[in-house]
Amino acid sequence: MNCPHPGAFRRELTLSQIHRSCQIPFLPELSFQADDFSIFKRAFHEKPTALVNKNNITDEDINVYKYTFSQKGTTKAALNYFRALFRYQNHFSTVQITAPVLLLWGCPDPTLNEGLADASQAFCSDLRIKKIPNASRWINQDLPDAVNKYIEVFLNETPDIEAPYDF
Repeated sequence: MNCPHPGAFRRELTLSQIHRSCQIPFLPELSFQADDFSIFKRAFHEKPTALVNKNNITDEDINVYKYTFSQKGTTKAALNYFRALFRYQNHFSTVQITAPVLLLWGCPDPTLNEGLADASQAFCSDLRIKKIPNASRWINQDLPDAVNKYIEVFLNETPDIEAPYDF
């Protein structure tokens, strides 16, 4: 959900100072944890990243995020996702996805250009993009019933895929 292919994402990130700043050791973790993890309240309730349906996330929900990210190593692990996009950029930029992919995109997203969804098409042989108006980047919070329905339809329409590995 509002997560493009890493190759398309990396191209956008190289233009964005806030994402490049995640590469600095320790500083992003401290910033994330500052003021009792106030980043979550701001992200969900304040522009530009606020939910469209702000009543869909409660203080209790935010406290769950705060608790989860206060656990040892959790903030670093989350930020390492962005760090890895740069560290392994040559690998991520060329990975082709052959499995069917559903990309749900809440519109408008002020932090990720909507064109990233379309740019992901070049990296996926079977990408289905559903742009959902009047939803934020947090579409699973904004419109949970719609998100669940789109996923259900996608899974029911997608033929069984043989796993590439024996488990």
